[in-house]
Amino acid sequence: MAFIFSKYGFSGIARSCSFLIFGFLVFTSPLSANDFTWLNVAGDVAKALDEAVAAKKTDDIKTAKRALTKAYFGIFESRKMEAAMRKTMGQTHTFEVERMFSGLRRMIGNETIEKVSETATKLIEQLYKDAKVLDAEGVSEEVYDVR
Repeated sequence: MAFIFSKYGFSGIARSCSFLIFGFLVFTSPLSANDFTWLNVAGDVAKALDEAVAAKKTDDIKTAKRALTKAYFGIFESRKMEAAMRKTMGQTHTFEVERMFSGLRRMIGNETIEKVSETATKLIEQLYKDAKVLDAEGVSEEVYDVR
């Protein structure tokens, strides 16, 4: 043992051990890039909607609308939840969910925080409900992969 410490030094051994531990954690982690769920996507949309409601509470309309835009375009559309819903649940249902987003955007500047919060909660509940359906159906995150 003393030979190992004298030849490689303690910091070299510690560094080697840390690389081994890091590798073990990366390759045995229960959460990896392959553990995609629509519930996680819905959760990310919900966080952005919560940010919009919080900004509305402080009467920061610009930040509230920016957070809502992030929820819709930056997550719901870009991570293909809209496409997955359209394919699985139909165009009419998906259109109704999209109307909830646009209605919320109009409300942010014109309605009370209670009304905005209530509408955001309904939208979040619907997104979670739809995400459960998508996960149960086994809809891939690459629902419309164009590669």
